[in-house]
Amino acid sequence: MKKIRLAFYTASGCSGCILSFFDLEEFFLSSERFSVVWAPMFTNSKLEDLEKIERIDLTFIEGSIRLSEHEEIVKILREKSEKVVALGTCAVFGGVPGLSNFYSDEEILSDVFDSDENAPKPRTLLDGKYELTLPEFKDEMKRVEEVIEVDHFVPGCPPSKNQLLKIIDFDFEERWIVEKTSVCSVCPRKVEEIKVSAVKRAFEKDDGRCFLLQGILCFGPLTPGNCEAACIKVNVPCRGCYGSFPNVRDFGAKFVDLISSIAEKNIAEELSRKYPSLARVIYAYTLPAAIINKKVRKG
Repeated sequence: MKKIRLAFYTASGCSGCILSFFDLEEFFLSSERFSVVWAPMFTNSKLEDLEKIERIDLTFIEGSIRLSEHEEIVKILREKSEKVVALGTCAVFGGVPGLSNFYSDEEILSDVFDSDENAPKPRTLLDGKYELTLPEFKDEMKRVEEVIEVDHFVPGCPPSKNQLLKIIDFDFEERWIVEKTSVCSVCPRKVEEIKVSAVKRAFEKDDGRCFLLQGILCFGPLTPGNCEAACIKVNVPCRGCYGSFPNVRDFGAKFVDLISSIAEKNIAEELSRKYPSLARVIYAYTLPAAIINKKVRKG
């Protein structure tokens, strides 16, 4: 039997999506069907090894794109792969790392390294004998789709077991492997009608009703329900870690539209007061996919 040749790569991600993939017993039970030909996280896979590979059937890319090295590798993977899957919310929408687009690259490096003197140089000499060239730090975080063509999108932080099982079975033709109904459809706090008259933070008293009805920010109405409302079932409001539905251009704009339709007129001012960094809350997982997707730089 001809094995399906797989590759795995993590760009600016935490590796949680790929770890979840390899957490499945079903993957190992199906291992005779697969051959992992390149996976830096699990094997001694170097760039030179990738360049020697002639063909890959399916590549999973996790994480968003920030470094020149990320761009170089995903382009090579795209060229060699029959299909490429953007695995996880970071790859699909930019994810939490995408919040760095609220800052310039100079601000980020200055905050991390304190000063230009401490920041790593593009070329450096290690131990007086090893000359290293560091990847270029780009001025924005990008989704995988902005760099290469993507065949399938599997959002989630991480994707659910059912999504991953569908991939393992290779029983997927749809471009987006995600539920068509929202978290609200599986939420135990269902209500008939929501009208918001006040704003609360998540740590304030929760009376057990719908979070939005209480005035607590919850992104359940806009987020695919693959998670089975896992956070809400332990009394934590949905933070939108699955990103938006495929037909939604801007998660934040959609949320503002939702709030405008269910809230009283004084809510905007109260929201700003209770959530001074509101944009960072709304775009916690989707900023690089937004219409205004990065900090505006002065020319």
